[in-house]
Amino acid sequence: MNKTAVDSPLLSNGMSKPSKGFRQVVLTPTGVVRPVHNAVRDGEHSRRHTNQIARNGDLVLRHSWFPCLWELFIYEDNTLILIPGENWKNHKAALDALPTELDQWLAGDGLSYTYEASYLPAGAGWDGANTAADMRKRNAIKAFFHAMGGVEVDGELWIESIARKAQFSPFQGIPQDWDKTTPGDPSLFADQVEVIYFCTDGRAERRVSDEYGDVDNPPADALRWCAIYEGPNNTVSWDLHAR
Repeated sequence: MNKTAVDSPLLSNGMSKPSKGFRQVVLTPTGVVRPVHNAVRDGEHSRRHTNQIARNGDLVLRHSWFPCLWELFIYEDNTLILIPGENWKNHKAALDALPTELDQWLAGDGLSYTYEASYLPAGAGWDGANTAADMRKRNAIKAFFHAMGGVEVDGELWIESIARKAQFSPFQGIPQDWDKTTPGDPSLFADQVEVIYFCTDGRAERRVSDEYGDVDNPPADALRWCAIYEGPNNTVSWDLHAR
């Protein structure tokens, strides 16, 4: 029996290098596309891809480009077990359930997809933008800033705006552990920094520092504050401070 060990249940949906390009998808035994767990959105385009988490008994359908080869596997305990071609008929219902767009995405001839990112198409395990990891990250950010829940800035809920920006920002730049704060002056920052003050009664207040880095009238009862900096490509980072 042909078996291939894999490092973890987290399986890449492909890589578009010409010599070893492939695309694959993880399906439940009944043909439901597993949710997209996360996406690699930086680095070479050919190595950008989505990932899915496989569970025991899941099917993995793979199309390699050079040479053109279709393969079907069953996932069991970090092992991909190749299903012989004559046994594909046992999984016909699952394979017939593949969305047309996904079938076309898998069946690309390789030449037209060379060096493109291997993100599963929208409707196949995700909406094309938000992975399961993205949503967990967004929800964690909203929980962290929950005291700002009803505040609107420029016609948009502030908490939705910061969650959207933080979603695509590096984890190391958006700390959420108040046990790892640095002392600071609640009125002095870099210029044009957005500051969220967390006060003794549970409320939060927002200020923006002026061109000199000063904040007028910070809340007298602020115990902790978060200084937020705009980053490239609509990302953010912040520092946590406390008295």
